[in-house]
Amino acid sequence: MARLDRLNSAKVVAQFGSVIGRRFSQALIEAVFADPFAPMSVHSVVFHLEALVSAGVLRQSGLGSELSYEFRHALMQDAAYASLWERDRRLCHQATLQVLRNGWAGWAAGQPEILARHSAAAGLPEAALDYWESAARLAIGRFAQVKASRHLEAALGQAELLADQPTQNSITLRLLLLQASQCIALEGYGAARVGDIYRRADDLSRQCADHSASLRVQF
Repeated sequence: MARLDRLNSAKVVAQFGSVIGRRFSQALIEAVFADPFAPMSVHSVVFHLEALVSAGVLRQSGLGSELSYEFRHALMQDAAYASLWERDRRLCHQATLQVLRNGWAGWAAGQPEILARHSAAAGLPEAALDYWESAARLAIGRFAQVKASRHLEAALGQAELLADQPTQNSITLRLLLLQASQCIALEGYGAARVGDIYRRADDLSRQCADHSASLRVQF
């Protein structure tokens, strides 16, 4: 942390980079700083990236459009991320999400978990759960059942943050039924966890205005 503090303005670039991830491209961080409300110009970002490399905070690789940076140590990324005020951190995630949605949609489409992470950290639970569910379904299509299960757990966590109770119940029920099928694929029909998920889904279905929900749980 002391090393970051000595870098003055370059610390801001490290903080933004830590929000994007352990590794990020120059094109992406420049796009984030292209926002008119960003704290510095894109030209300054390039200068400070070079300073961060010289200071041993970042490692540079690639050339031209493939130029990218990586925090040399995960602890350095964690320190930069933790040094952000909560409000600033949320705004950084919002800015990154906006860039990924608008200018990097093709790249992000195959990795909805990245959009989910930024949405959740930006305080957008509805968007986050949609992306987590998309990530889970992609994982299912790739037969990555364990990863799909993790994504569904994350989606359920975001569903708990929804303000509208009927909407929360309906979405949670849908996710639980999908989670049950994943649990069966991983552990088999007789697994205790499968029964727990179905019992929770059954209880929830009785609270849903859509009475067909109960039938979906039973069958």
